[in-house]
Amino acid sequence: ETPDSAWEHLPSIKRGLRRVMQQAAPMDLLHLRMADVGTLAGAEVAEALGVPVCFSAAPDPHNVVHSLQSRGELDQEKFIKLCTSEHVWFRARLVETLARRANRLVLFPRVKPSELLGVLGIDSSRYGQRMAVVSEGIDVALIRRAEANYCTDEKKNRAQSDILAELADQIPKNRRNLPLLLSVGRFNPVKGMERVAAAWASEPLLQSRYNLVLVGGDLVNPSQSERMVLDAIDQATPLESDLRKGLVLLGGRPRADIARLLVAAVRGRVGYWSKGGLYVDGALKEEFGLALIEALAAGLVVIAPSIGGPPTYVTSGDTGVLVDPGTDLAAGVLDGVNLVDRPNRVERAKTMVEERYSIEAMATQLVSIYQSEPV
Repeated sequence: ETPDSAWEHLPSIKRGLRRVMQQAAPMDLLHLRMADVGTLAGAEVAEALGVPVCFSAAPDPHNVVHSLQSRGELDQEKFIKLCTSEHVWFRARLVETLARRANRLVLFPRVKPSELLGVLGIDSSRYGQRMAVVSEGIDVALIRRAEANYCTDEKKNRAQSDILAELADQIPKNRRNLPLLLSVGRFNPVKGMERVAAAWASEPLLQSRYNLVLVGGDLVNPSQSERMVLDAIDQATPLESDLRKGLVLLGGRPRADIARLLVAAVRGRVGYWSKGGLYVDGALKEEFGLALIEALAAGLVVIAPSIGGPPTYVTSGDTGVLVDPGTDLAAGVLDGVNLVDRPNRVERAKTMVEERYSIEAMATQLVSIYQSEPV
């Protein structure tokens, strides 16, 4: 089912959660995140059962509106469309309500985390919540295994049918031995995959020097939002044009495949693509950006939005480039090209991720707030 259709099942979801939580009793805490039907159900059942709630508050709808305003692209008609298609008004109010009712509040890293409280209408002295800024974490070991098992010689890998062989097969002979521009994410308009395609298609230097690889979405039976993104990609890179020869769509993939693709973009593959690829995030904003963290852990230069979490871990001009909502994305990618061979960049990025953004580091921070008493 689509996320929208799930709302009609809210009563059933609440009954199911109540059964599970009563069977698991006593429960010390329920941690919730995201503004969806499951989160609302969990919050209401927890309140009824007297179970404390920790809520990870991400002002996703708020930042979508702010990003569009920053670019001068938001008018009444566009806002109404967003309310209809993305339910931004409802989701914004839901996030604010859940944040105020939670016993503990987890905030995503950003340059000024306290500003988020004002956006959500939170007065800590009034609501008496325990708050903490917690960084999301990735499985660094998954990236390291992909590195340990990687071989740049395609002939030695042909016996194993995998994502890299599939990628190699989709690159035309006249486009081989170019590095990769890689982007991974949901095919939803807020993730900006069509912006990445349009930026690559609009800049002759990028077209001639890189192949573009987009990973995500259901290419066989796309949802309505995925269809919108695919149509926008087709508009930027028409099927009958030469541009399309440099674009590879791989659809949604498991995390292990993503790790292998990230490493492959860094190291290259003899006869198919060269080393020195880049990772591009086309979203207007990122609450945090786990895919960006994974790309940094693999050693890729990242091009990331300047709104939300990325400024807290991307050093613009060193490990990546931060792009403002109103700035040309293609220009940001070209700036990133100049960073690929920056001395010790890869080591700095990998060390930063391993020390601050591993699953283990995240777990330590969460345990601290779980065990704390509300203010």
